[in-house]
Amino acid sequence: MNDLPLRAARAREELTEALGDVFGVGCDRAGLLTLSLLTALVQHQQAGGQGVHVRESRYFVGLTPLVPEVRELASLRPEYEQLYAQEPAQAHLLVQRALLARLVPHATRGGKA
Repeated sequence: MNDLPLRAARAREELTEALGDVFGVGCDRAGLLTLSLLTALVQHQQAGGQGVHVRESRYFVGLTPLVPEVRELASLRPEYEQLYAQEPAQAHLLVQRALLARLVPHATRGGKA
């Protein structure tokens, strides 16, 4: 039996909970942020970047677990809240870029993203 769907659901739930905690948002907004981040990571992967995958019910980018990297974005919370009130898409972009900068530092310096 392939348990990937169950492990992926658990990984999504863990990521959504972490985003809710970090940015102080409810389940719906955290779920949208989860989708936004996963979409950005898959696009990065399709452009030749490290793959995003589920291992042991957790998301990884390459060998790096995703949730600890998300927790490191806590300092963005005030800026995220302010941006979200005006332009939600820009708030999501802020988080996407910050996460990619943590996972792929050369991407923010004009290297291959």
